[in-house]
Amino acid sequence: MRQKRLFLSGGALAAAILLSCGLALAATPSGGAHFAGKGKFCGNNAQGHTYTDCIGTDPFSFRTSADGGKVTHFKAKIGPLYCGGATNTISFEPLTVSAGAFRGKFTEPQRSHGEVTATVNVTMHGSFLTAKKAKVTYRLLIRFTGSPASEDCGAQVRGIAKAG
Repeated sequence: MRQKRLFLSGGALAAAILLSCGLALAATPSGGAHFAGKGKFCGNNAQGHTYTDCIGTDPFSFRTSADGGKVTHFKAKIGPLYCGGATNTISFEPLTVSAGAFRGKFTEPQRSHGEVTATVNVTMHGSFLTAKKAKVTYRLLIRFTGSPASEDCGAQVRGIAKAG
C-alpha cells in the first residue's frame, strides 16, 4: 500500500509538509466527494523559522472514499521555496479519517548526484468542519546534511477545501 510520494520539479530541493488543525469542530465527511481548495503559502525565511513570509496561495485537493472513512488522492503544491526556487508536489494515499480528522507524515532523503544532501520531512493534518468543508494545513521542512537547524528551509500552506 503506497502512502507517500514526493515529486520535485526542476530538480528543486524537496520540502516537508504539515496539515495542522483543531479537532473541536470535526465532522463526518461526505462519502465519495471531491474536495478542492487553496491555502496561504508561507515560507520560514525569517528569524526563528516562523512561517510569516507569506507570498501567495497554493492549491490542494483530495477525495473521500464511498463511506467517508478515508481520504484518497490527496495532492498538494507548495512553493516556490526560497531555498530552491521550484514548486514541489506531494501526495498521500490513503489516509484514515478518525473523529473527523486525517493526518500523514513521511521522511525521505534528498539526493544529488547519488549523495544524500538533505532530509525531507513532510507532515500534514486536516479536519472536516462540515460534511463538505475541511480545514487543511501542511508543512514541508528540509534539513540539509551537515548544516545547523538554523539553515533549514521550509514552508507551510493553510486553507479550506470544499466539496464540489
